[in-house]
Amino acid sequence: MEITSEDMETNVIKQKMAGYPFNLKEIGTILKKAREEKNITIDNISDLMCIKKSIIASIEQGVWDNLPHEVYTRGYIKQYASYLGVSREIEPYLKARNSQGEIDIKKEKNKTKKDRRTISNLTRKRHRAIFIYGAIILFFIGYLVFENKERGYKEVTPNKENVIKPVKNELEKENKSDTPFVSMQKILTITCNERTWVSVIIDGKEKKEFMLKPQEVVILNGIEKFDLLIGNAGGVKLFLNGKDTGFTGEKGQVKRFQIS
Repeated sequence: MEITSEDMETNVIKQKMAGYPFNLKEIGTILKKAREEKNITIDNISDLMCIKKSIIASIEQGVWDNLPHEVYTRGYIKQYASYLGVSREIEPYLKARNSQGEIDIKKEKNKTKKDRRTISNLTRKRHRAIFIYGAIILFFIGYLVFENKERGYKEVTPNKENVIKPVKNELEKENKSDTPFVSMQKILTITCNERTWVSVIIDGKEKKEFMLKPQEVVILNGIEKFDLLIGNAGGVKLFLNGKDTGFTGEKGQVKRFQIS
């Protein structure tokens, strides 16, 4: 039969502890019941807690004669109850007695009820705080996700340099474009039919490097000249302002070439 908090309070009212510091009899009963429910032997408890079996047995039987000083006994009881998970159940029976030799039951009972109300209020406040902070965090996360999603839908106008597209589509775009070339600007188009590495210095200042795959194209803008170092001369074709530069080379050949 499970011992309720009301039962414990009633037992405390009925118990007189006959000159002893606390109600060892009730404490021993609770500890023994909890130990047996968990199928744990006194030997197991003795080995685990490094306490003599005689002390454990005396605590469970409520016999003070075989126990050490009250301070040590109280410590053993708390350790034992903590291991069995019944610390709250024995707490009312560990209260010190008043000068009349009995526990001030009314005071302790009111204190217990007050403690329960305080714990209940703290629990409600804690749950409310967790809910509020959780809602704020979820709102913030949702806002960030929404912002990132919106940004993801915005198309950024690509720079004409470093744009890699299929050769066929790029050439079709160039042929369909109605925008005239600026006379001072030179546009170099590098198309790739075999994997190759390309290094380009634009106007003697800006250096760019690419590893191109078949069917990829790179478009570069310059004013004066392009100095190229090509790792596979047979794998690329070069066009200046849409016209073939006549660049040729062997497969696997490393070749330098200048366009101006």
